[in-house]
Amino acid sequence: PASRKRSSLARAKFDPETLEVLESVDVRVAFAWLRAGAVVMDAEGLPKFPPLPRLPGLYCYDFGVDENDVRTLYIGESVDLARRASNYRNAKTDRSRQRTSRRLHKEIVQHLQADGSIHFAIVTRVQLGDGQATDLRLKSARRLAENAAVLIAPTAPSTRVLNIDADLTTANDQ
Repeated sequence: PASRKRSSLARAKFDPETLEVLESVDVRVAFAWLRAGAVVMDAEGLPKFPPLPRLPGLYCYDFGVDENDVRTLYIGESVDLARRASNYRNAKTDRSRQRTSRRLHKEIVQHLQADGSIHFAIVTRVQLGDGQATDLRLKSARRLAENAAVLIAPTAPSTRVLNIDADLTTANDQ
């Protein structure tokens, strides 16, 4: 009990502003979304994606603008864009172990069944601050670019991002 009080007291007094700066990091990420095409429903009632490369990169579902003038996006990353789209296509809620795939499959199907449209965009080249392309085969490189896109997207007026992080930042802002 007494040691717990001292421990919590020590944490309460800790001020990170008093620490010496060892190193500063300035990260800049640049890329352009490339319009890959529309996602549509096929005869089986499953999402059909435009032709995609078997390359690492980012992808973005643009669900368009709803009746409240809010644009909805979902942004992700993959080591193989074509395979990732296939995962979303086949992620029936009772069969896929991947929670995000099931969640997005459901969003896509519901949106398309309600006569909505979904535009699909990809990124296959990302440049860091020095202008050099980064290797998107590296998960850390893809995640850096994905996180930058997820953080920036909701700063556009009336834009909602379906990524789980975005839900947390929206809740924290209120």
